[in-house]
Amino acid sequence: MRFVLPLLVCCAAGCGTEPSASAGAPGAPSEPAKPSAFAPSECGTVTGVVSWSAPVPHVPTATRSVFRSIESGVEMFPVRLARAPHIDPASRGFGGVVVSLRGVDPARAKPWDHESASVSLEGEQLVVKQGPRTGRTAFVRRGEPVSFVSREADFRAVRVRGAAFGSLPFPDAEKPLSRAFDAHGLVELSSASGHYWQSAELFVCDHPYYAVSAPDGRFTFTNVPAGEYTLAAWHPNWNVERVERYPETGLVWRNEYAAPFESTRRVLVAPQRTVLANVSLPK
Repeated sequence: MRFVLPLLVCCAAGCGTEPSASAGAPGAPSEPAKPSAFAPSECGTVTGVVSWSAPVPHVPTATRSVFRSIESGVEMFPVRLARAPHIDPASRGFGGVVVSLRGVDPARAKPWDHESASVSLEGEQLVVKQGPRTGRTAFVRRGEPVSFVSREADFRAVRVRGAAFGSLPFPDAEKPLSRAFDAHGLVELSSASGHYWQSAELFVCDHPYYAVSAPDGRFTFTNVPAGEYTLAAWHPNWNVERVERYPETGLVWRNEYAAPFESTRRVLVAPQRTVLANVSLPK
């Protein structure tokens, strides 16, 4: 009989008025605000490019260990670290960066326009899908469900930390679970099955001004209410600070990473105008 552990939800930093995607603040979840004062004629556009200002890093691959009935007893396979950056070596455009506007009043925001999100375990990775985009990140309206499923034949489990806490076990393949997140902030997903290279993020928000930068680093926000905001660029760190290992085998169980890369700047949005707001990492 299948047994599913409950997903316990706790509060973290809010989206829209949050001081930081990685900071936490205690408090009881509240109902998400609905746009009630959205006025397209009083909105503008924010566009720009995220770039990487330091030397392009070399991120080593992880190692997947599979026990076999062979002489050595174990086979090693290289696996890409999910946090590894996508940086164009010529232009330094940084793709896959989460860009957001902080300080937006949800009541003045445009209607939510991000499609529903799903997370699947397949190809030895955590694959996040949102509309036509497949990657590591999705933006979820507070209180709306996210579908989780494992497509792997063996037992898998997903570790949930940040704005939510718990684990999601998948004893059987192709049997989805659905979870809603009621607290603002960053929900960090990783493997609870020893696949330490896996990593993904869900940003639980009340307004839709969140985007993932394109492969060349470009991003655009349309229908932004006039006002002054903080533009934030965020990417998880791929530098390992600490390694946990199985005591019996010495194989890696989990990586602990350095603090995320984050850069912010102020932007002033005027009605019917486009503001160019480039941002670079690391700060």
